[in-house]
Amino acid sequence: LGLRMSELGKTTEVITARRTESLDAHEISKLITPDTENVFGRVNIIYLLEKANLAVTLSNEKNEIVAHAAFLDYPNLDSVDPADWETWLHERYDSSNCTVPKSTLY
Repeated sequence: LGLRMSELGKTTEVITARRTESLDAHEISKLITPDTENVFGRVNIIYLLEKANLAVTLSNEKNEIVAHAAFLDYPNLDSVDPADWETWLHERYDSSNCTVPKSTLY
């Protein structure tokens, strides 16, 4: 998937979305800033890529990675058992209006 991004009517660059590969880990780690760590904590990129249900990388025309997102089927918190995350959700939040939990990504 390629998209041409524009800014104020000027064409700036083509951004391509693709599934992340393990070889992308080093370049993805370069995207981490102190603000990223403040929000998400220290992240083990390889572990995250191994556990992710979906991982997407955005790259520019020079094939430089400009963004990354990884999605799990459970909340990525140390206090949450991945096999029992629904209990964690119901104990902490009003989940009476939740959709089917099996279709949820975090």
